[in-house]
Amino acid sequence: RRVLMALIMATLLLLFLGARQNPRPAWQSFVTVRGLQFEADCRPYIIAGFNAHHLVTNVLVLPTNHRTPGNRKGRDIVREALRQASVAGLNTLRTFAHTTDDNFPFQASPGVLNENTFRALDWLLDEARL
Repeated sequence: RRVLMALIMATLLLLFLGARQNPRPAWQSFVTVRGLQFEADCRPYIIAGFNAHHLVTNVLVLPTNHRTPGNRKGRDIVREALRQASVAGLNTLRTFAHTTDDNFPFQASPGVLNENTFRALDWLLDEARL
């Protein structure tokens, strides 16, 4: 149930990545629907997005246990990817709130949750809205 809620939360919050280009604080800016049109701050909101399904896993990667470009931490790599997307005018990110890497599960076994992976998701959601 917690994984499903995390997936829903990730999908909704990352949809609002466009708040980066808005002068209002991100927490005050929400995408809404009026008729068949998305709106943000009473203006049409056009989705220009990208898929990055393994970002939660990337957040957890460290150069001590994985090969990374420039020997950088995963968080630095993800932060740079989000910055490049923003510069390119992309305002929406779709990612998974689950991992395909057995080293970084959200749920190690039924009822056994991995807090580090949930912290990585929380960090990603926070970083994406800045």
